Amino acid sequence: MKKAYFSKRIYKNMLPKVYIDAISHSLLLFNRAKHFAFQTQAVEKRSGKSK
Repeated sequence: MKKAYFSKRIYKNMLPKVYIDAISHSLLLFNRAKHFAFQTQAVEKRSGKSK
């Protein structure tokens, strides 16, 4: 069985600066939320109390 994979690769140097800033900001917010969620789970597990 043959499989075909298609890619729509996007290069940062081809995008306008506004898009790059928006993507960077979104990634920053996502990583902050992910860190907060993991940290909260770890603290709750250690203390045995739920917030």
